[in-house]
Amino acid sequence: MNTCFAFANGTPLGSVLLDPGPLRDRVTDFAARCLDTLELVDGPFHLELFHTPGDELASTAPTRSRYGATCAGPSSATG
Repeated sequence: MNTCFAFANGTPLGSVLLDPGPLRDRVTDFAARCLDTLELVDGPFHLELFHTPGDELASTAPTRSRYGATCAGPSSATG
């Protein structure tokens, strides 16, 4: 919640955990497909994923933190 820029100016920064269910399954699948694309088997990665009002999952380029490689540049997944 909030942005890294806001955090730098004193606003709390957080994230959201999803309960088991269809949305979490979609998010997990999306992340797994990104990791497969990056051929990342172990190590850190960063993924910012947004659930839109239209029920889409959208992400800016997920990255392989260690090497700076990207999965894809703006992308979305439905289903």
